[in-house]
This record gives sequence, structure tokens and C-alpha cells, in this order.
Amino acid sequence: MITNIATRIERGEIVSVVSVPLTELNSLVTSIGVNRRGDIISAFKLPVKGTRVDCSKLLKSPNSFPMLCGSSEVTRKKMIVKPNAWVVPETEDAKKIIEKYAANVLLPNRIRWSTTHVVALFCDQSVVSNTYFMTRLKVDEERSKALTLWLNTTWGILLVLKQMEVTEGAWTSLNIAQWKSLKVLDVTKLDNDCVKRLSKVFEEFCDKEFKRIPEQFGDEPDALRLSLDLEFVKAINPSIDENKVRLELASLYKALKNELSLMTSNL
Repeated sequence: MITNIATRIERGEIVSVVSVPLTELNSLVTSIGVNRRGDIISAFKLPVKGTRVDCSKLLKSPNSFPMLCGSSEVTRKKMIVKPNAWVVPETEDAKKIIEKYAANVLLPNRIRWSTTHVVALFCDQSVVSNTYFMTRLKVDEERSKALTLWLNTTWGILLVLKQMEVTEGAWTSLNIAQWKSLKVLDVTKLDNDCVKRLSKVFEEFCDKEFKRIPEQFGDEPDALRLSLDLEFVKAINPSIDENKVRLELASLYKALKNELSLMTSNL
């Protein structure tokens, strides 16, 4: 059932009364990278404790650059994030990596659905990360916020679920190629007024703490989840019949709850 719903969403049909333009993410990005075990760690000579980067040692200093270090659950509770570490590029290669990849939009390489609260993250300044794909977009900040919002709507989450590769239990993986081919809201096709409304919705919800994703859906959906989806739809079409959308969302949430329960049952 979820596959059928996702296929319909890929055609832009999010609810019966509203359709949106979609495109592959690749058409909206200028760059996306670097792999979590790749160039960032070696370029900055990040301190390692065991098998992980020791974020606590990356303190702010002159000439340091902001970074989102690690992927603890606390960084996945809100759509908006702030730097939690700072790195100093010690070589020309490191500087080039910053110039090429530092970005405001951050997408996960791996998603543990049982402990994830939101999917896509946005930072109000360009950062590097050792665990997220730094995603530079061709569009302005308002459209970047609109895209981040879309990826955290139920429809965005469903398309990520369809695109993902299950690796272990509730863990899933999306590599750069999979992210690039993901169908997302085509923010370049929206008029300025619509983009402003979506950006405003993002601002309204970006600093709110969401429950873990499996807890957001079911017979009695989380109020914050329902509110975000409703406000997204109203930003696209302010004249919608809200009661009709609520009924459709209730059915969608039940289906998604069942899917997520199957995925996380091994934990």
C-alpha cells in the first residue's frame, strides 16, 4: 500500500485537492558530498575516539570553520541546527573542500528510523559535516527552506522510504546517487508568494522538537506532525477544505505507522 501511495506522490498528488510540481533533487543542487567516511575526516585531521570523531575536542578558535559534528539523536530533533564544533583547514586541499561542499542543507547518509525525529536539516550558516551530506542548492534561502520543509512532510518522508536501502533493522541508507534521483518538491516552479508562505511555515516549525518518527503516526497522530502537514498544504493552496485534508491524512498516517512498525520490529 505504501508503495502505491508513494507512486502517486511521485506524480505530484499529495492529497486529492492539491498537487505539487516535483523534480529530481539533482536538478536543484550544485554539489552534494562528502561521504561520511571520506575526505572531511582526512582533510581536517579530525580527532578520533575509538571509531568516532571526538566532537568535544573541536573548539572554536581563530580561523576555525563551523561544523555539524556527529549525528547524535539531539541533532535530529529539530529541522534547524547550529554548529556544534569548529575545524581549522590546515591545508589548501581542506580549504578547497570547504569552498566546494560547505552548505546550509544537510541530508543523512544513514537513517535509524526508530531514533530519528526529522529527516533533512537546515543551518542558517554554511557548515561542513562528517556524517551528513552537505547539499548546496542552486536556489535562494527561502526556496532552500521550502525544500527542507518538504523533506520533513509526510509526503517527503514517504518518498525517502521508497528510495532507501535497508541495511540493518531500522537502519536505512541513501547514497549520493540515491539522493540525487529522489523526487522532491520543485521549488523553482513555485511562484514567489507560495515560496514565502512555505518559508514562513518552515520558520514556524523549524525550532520545534518532533517526536521520533514512528511515534508521529498512527490512529492518533502527533499534533505537531498533523499541524506541519496541514500548514504545508495550506501554503500550497490557501483555499483547501481543511476537514477533507484531515481525513486523508488520518488514513495516510495509519498506513505509514504500519510500515514503520514492520521496519522497527527487529529492535
